[in-house]
Amino acid sequence: MPFLEKDAAAILKMGPFVDNGDGSTPESGLSIAQADIQISKNGGAFAQTSDASPTTTHDADGWYPIPLTATDTNTLGRLTVQVTTSGALPVWREYQVVPTTVYNSLVAGSDTLPVDMVQIGGNSVAGNAATLTLKQLDVQNSAGTAVVMKSTGSNGIGLDVAGNGSGIGVVVAAGASATEAVGITSAVGFGLSIIGGGPQAGVYIEGGATGHGMKVLGGVTSGDGIYAAGQTNGDGMTLVGTGASQYDLNAGIQGNLSGSVGSVTGGATAANQTTIIGYLDTEIATIITAVGTTLENHLTDIKGTGFVKDTHSLPQCLTATSVTVSDKTGFSLANGSIVAATFAAGAINAAAIATDAIDADALKADAIAAIQSGLSTHDAAAVKTAIEAGGSSLALIKAVTDALTSAAATKLALSAGTIITGAAAAGTLSTTQMTTNLGEATDDHYNGRILIWTSGVLQDQASDVTDYDGGTKMLTFTAVTEAPSAADTFVIV
Repeated sequence: MPFLEKDAAAILKMGPFVDNGDGSTPESGLSIAQADIQISKNGGAFAQTSDASPTTTHDADGWYPIPLTATDTNTLGRLTVQVTTSGALPVWREYQVVPTTVYNSLVAGSDTLPVDMVQIGGNSVAGNAATLTLKQLDVQNSAGTAVVMKSTGSNGIGLDVAGNGSGIGVVVAAGASATEAVGITSAVGFGLSIIGGGPQAGVYIEGGATGHGMKVLGGVTSGDGIYAAGQTNGDGMTLVGTGASQYDLNAGIQGNLSGSVGSVTGGATAANQTTIIGYLDTEIATIITAVGTTLENHLTDIKGTGFVKDTHSLPQCLTATSVTVSDKTGFSLANGSIVAATFAAGAINAAAIATDAIDADALKADAIAAIQSGLSTHDAAAVKTAIEAGGSSLALIKAVTDALTSAAATKLALSAGTIITGAAAAGTLSTTQMTTNLGEATDDHYNGRILIWTSGVLQDQASDVTDYDGGTKMLTFTAVTEAPSAADTFVIV
């Protein structure tokens, strides 16, 4: 049922009006007056249109325009329009009169339907019983706040989130350029209050691959970044590392340090601060001593003699005359680091080199590159020099073969790119001429080239092209045994 906009004029197209005698001949000369156009509003009694002089000039095949005024469409619901006039069978149509917003949304496309939520699960959204249950809610906003939650009750909770099983209640991720994932402010009272359930933590925070799990800054003029106060039998804050050693930099504060700090009680007095600083100084000195001793031991092993950190440099260790490299799986040397002068006679023993310890591919790589360069420039002398420099291993011979094959393939691809494909077309088809579907518009463009048929009665036959007409797309060639047919395919090489 077509829609009409409420309180808006409209012109209806109605028909076909046919002769009332034979019931089929379209009537094109009818004079449709105001009294002939009857309207029923939403089931009411029929009454004539309010348009005193309707314009109803015949359109085509017995169809006529029937105008309606804004008065005719001033009632929502079903609108029935019938036209009865002398000499033709009656014609009627039914329409649905809808509000302007509905019409513009569904017909004109210039508005949207109002979808204000008034109930959830049968309960009014104005009350406290309306509950929305969803498996998942994805809210995205291009600018501003995506979700705003506020409780208007005296003791109401703005947001109550609970995980299930091993799931997390809330996961918050910062944007690509954001400085905080969560920003919480409170004019009075706690900005965030978190209480763990049972044996579980109230908050679990884990940093990303390179980011902080939590970053806390104190107030500019006053206020603690973190204020932790223990209760009767609980710690205000406990920091425990997970590394295997108390000196593991990823282990947090643990070991002796966490135990010692845990024994400090009372407020942030000067005495307590001095005690904590003393603990930190002791731990840091221990770490520095351990690292320094271990590093000196390693450098002594490399140098072969005693290493003195303020006397010997790392290059001095690496250029020592008696260096032994053994059991070094994955040991690698930079390009150019081994030169002939480095090795004494008998320094490399063939029997001492394990199978596959030296990769043949790595040895022949430079030789292959030189061979390929010589082939690409057709420089036979360069190819000969590269082969002699690379040795006579089977791997090198294969590399030469591969290089030759690659060069040949490149030239073959260039040749194939010049081959023209086409097919015979309706027109002149004889033993010496053939109309084609070629696109070339220049006369004599293919003269002197070879024509080879790839299908039809002339398949595998070849002839030389003696003339080409760019206007008619006709090829002339040395006589062949039979005339080709339309759609027979060919190539020109």
